[in-house]
Amino acid sequence: MPNMSSGDIYRAITSDFESSWNALSLIPERVAPGRGNFMFARQGVTLLEWAARLASSGRGRTWTRAIANELYQIEPKYFAVLPGPCGDNSDFRLPSVGPNPCNQLLWAVFDLIRNGGAHQYQQITVLLPNRREFSVSVTGVAFGEMLGRVRRHDYHLWFQSDRRGNVWLSWCPDTFFLDLMEAVQRSGLLGARLRFRYLRRVQPRPASTGAIPRLRSFRLLTRGTAMWNFDTHALKRSFLASGLHEV
Repeated sequence: MPNMSSGDIYRAITSDFESSWNALSLIPERVAPGRGNFMFARQGVTLLEWAARLASSGRGRTWTRAIANELYQIEPKYFAVLPGPCGDNSDFRLPSVGPNPCNQLLWAVFDLIRNGGAHQYQQITVLLPNRREFSVSVTGVAFGEMLGRVRRHDYHLWFQSDRRGNVWLSWCPDTFFLDLMEAVQRSGLLGARLRFRYLRRVQPRPASTGAIPRLRSFRLLTRGTAMWNFDTHALKRSFLASGLHEV
């Protein structure tokens, strides 16, 4: 299927969150003990990444700053300054306020929830130099609470510590999702004429010398064999030989 437009991606992310949250809110916890904590946390930071990638495709940092300014007006604690850098991205820039963006809470939480949820279906735990841990605790859907019924949970962005000195932050995916969606809408990003930079896997042609060019979208196997080094005809033959049916 072809790439969706940036607007369609936004609607898919937000409607999946809203519909799933509201559907689960109608089911008692004794029937559905899983309340979607990790799933909704990951979906919220997926919306953050979508906004950051689209905003980063514009000139300068105009749209990234616009989202940051709106989100700061809604909840400044997302940009709490941490003692040192905690996260960074090479191909897009998250919203930030002031200097040292890598030191801000939003960047740290994005790394722990986004990458942890994608690879191990829970947040990443950080082991700090004093051998104590920092982690993020996420909440889920309470029975009877449709999305937005409780707009701001009291325990969103609270932190606790135990006797050993470990610290964990309370994160409510529904509050963050609604905050971020409001910031995106108020920033004007949805109406901006920006070209979304889609992720691709590309098989480039070898150079005239026979060497395989090294591009960011291109990886080599350990023995020098190129990834995705076949055409669609070979792909279809492999599918058919393996018993997959063409319709």
